[in-house]
Amino acid sequence: MHANWQRALTLNEKLYGIGEELNPPFAMQFIIKGDNIIDPRLFNLAIDQLVDAYPMLSLKLEHKKWSYKGGKPLVLIHNKQCPEDFSSPLYRKKMNSNNGECFEFHLFQTEVTTIVIRILHSAMDGIGAMKMITTMFAILKGETAEKISIHPTEKELRNQIKVRPATNGGGFTNKWSGLRPTETGILNDFSTLLMRFPSKIDNGIAKLVKWYARETNSTAQFLIPVNCRRHGAYTEVLSNLSLPIYLKTEPNQSINEIQAELLKQLAANRELGVDPLEKIANLLPLFVLKRMFAKKAGRSFKSNKYAMSGYISDLGFIDLDTLSFGGFNALDFYSIPVYTSTIPICFSVVHHKFGTRICYSLSSKYNADNIKSSLESMLKPEKSTESHSDVGILISPLELEIAEIWSKYLQELVTENDFNVSFTSLGGESLNLLFIVEEIGGKYCNNKQGLFLSEVLKQAGSISIRQMAEALLKFKS
Repeated sequence: MHANWQRALTLNEKLYGIGEELNPPFAMQFIIKGDNIIDPRLFNLAIDQLVDAYPMLSLKLEHKKWSYKGGKPLVLIHNKQCPEDFSSPLYRKKMNSNNGECFEFHLFQTEVTTIVIRILHSAMDGIGAMKMITTMFAILKGETAEKISIHPTEKELRNQIKVRPATNGGGFTNKWSGLRPTETGILNDFSTLLMRFPSKIDNGIAKLVKWYARETNSTAQFLIPVNCRRHGAYTEVLSNLSLPIYLKTEPNQSINEIQAELLKQLAANRELGVDPLEKIANLLPLFVLKRMFAKKAGRSFKSNKYAMSGYISDLGFIDLDTLSFGGFNALDFYSIPVYTSTIPICFSVVHHKFGTRICYSLSSKYNADNIKSSLESMLKPEKSTESHSDVGILISPLELEIAEIWSKYLQELVTENDFNVSFTSLGGESLNLLFIVEEIGGKYCNNKQGLFLSEVLKQAGSISIRQMAEALLKFKS
């Protein structure tokens, strides 16, 4: 049915393909742990149905173009425990898009069941991967998956999201000064560690950036992937639709100021800007781009200076109930970040009902355990001192309307006892705060939305419903 389908690679996909060669596996790797045994036959049948619904799982690179000739992804059943060591061959094994090796599904079963899903980043982005994973579990529950075959070209994507004629900068060099190398190391070798926190870490990206600033005491710039689906572009697509923003920070900025800057960049759609280097990169042959990246990585490794201070991907809140079926209950979920030697440290952040999981990879020349101790001290959740009681305080109609909108985006009822509680303490995510501001501003101060947004960003995720109502009254028409 899809035998003759082809599409040229986007620039991102070309660059990620280079990553596969220079920093294998250059793949997103998701780990789901749970109880009870999964019937291997049902698992295989679910993957078959998944491929039928999502032909993207059969991607293969042919003559610089994607095709659907890759066949069924690799599915392996292991009657043993899943390796806990992230340097295990399971997680380091190279995948090859030229051979149609873009997806792998591993089922490990002993007293604990673990599913490992490996996806080449050139084939799919994080949100697409999560849609695919939740669909796999929906099939295991006996539900029918809606078939999707949309796979937009770069031109179609940019037209859909109305790219603005702005630039994202780039070319910044930031010194990795605070984390001193402990040994010579090898250019493409890296260490990966996982941190488990029993409760949700609020403003995780800002806290990771602040940690770096504290360690280095220098100007920093982070690559933050933003999924294009938040702009309403191809919401059902599973391919790679991520564009980055560049979050530049100074050592003296507080966590709230960093979070406000992140929201400001997102609100301005800065990730939609066209980098001037894109035109040049699109004209260069792949072997030339590969050589350029290899040289750049080598210089960074020797000089300890990198074009980016780090990469931080936050997949947001994952509902573990959607990753459960029958007798299998998902008890943990985390994601190993894609590592690239042109960036010294890469983070992947996931939240679920049992807390926050932060997995990070960094060059093996640094002491990963020392860095873990330093990170945990910064990220340790603080006890909330916020009051959840508004007894005796009059509630305005405006606050009630704002609470109704918050409830919609937080996906749980916000009561009058929560009106003085911060947005993040109620489980709010950065992007949802922007959607809330857009909806409230459009309703009450359409001509002054920019001013209202600026007022909200002064407090960012620490803002409460009462404080948002006070800010809105300054600009309400």
